[in-house]
Amino acid sequence: MYILAILTPLLLPAMVSAMTGGTTVESSSKYPFSVTLTDPILCGGSIISLDPPWILTAAHCIENLEIHANDYTVAYGNRNFSEQSYAAIQQAVSHPLYVSSQQLQTQVYTTDRTDVIPYDIALIKLKSPLVANTHVNRIPISTIPFNTEEDPTTYKETIGMGYTGYEKPHAELLQYTRCNSSNAGTLRDNNFNHSITLATSDAGLCHGDSGTHTQK
Repeated sequence: MYILAILTPLLLPAMVSAMTGGTTVESSSKYPFSVTLTDPILCGGSIISLDPPWILTAAHCIENLEIHANDYTVAYGNRNFSEQSYAAIQQAVSHPLYVSSQQLQTQVYTTDRTDVIPYDIALIKLKSPLVANTHVNRIPISTIPFNTEEDPTTYKETIGMGYTGYEKPHAELLQYTRCNSSNAGTLRDNNFNHSITLATSDAGLCHGDSGTHTQK
């Protein structure tokens, strides 16, 4: 079962968050839905539809994409960054109720009990359809309803190809780590997309991993 909980940093919606201390994913077929927003590496994302081709990510990841979509690409189809395929972006759309970093400078906003700005979720449409194979496919979407209490003891898994530490390069191979929720509570329709997670080892998220999924 996959939960499309879009990982986002607290209080910093303009900031993109890679994985430090993660474990290398051994096969590209393990996460065929995984993508990276790149040039430079910005965030992760998940394929939710092949034709038409739609990517799910976090809204704070696409603030520049909405204006300059041609300056970025979506990398996909391989656990090795240098061997990925690239797709051009046609359109990037954030949730209409998302408060951007520019808006934060000019108006008052309301956060939830975790101090996270709600509705931090977005869709990216690619210019050409994706073709399913062992390394490319859409993510299975969870059927867990909203208003479901999240169990903090339930371990989940998240992935990323972002930076491996402060002033360090991004991961050349896709990384994963197990984690559990640090702010377990009721999943609501405005905040289901930003469950904040804590790794259960020395691994953790860093720049470049925002927008990816968590899975049980």
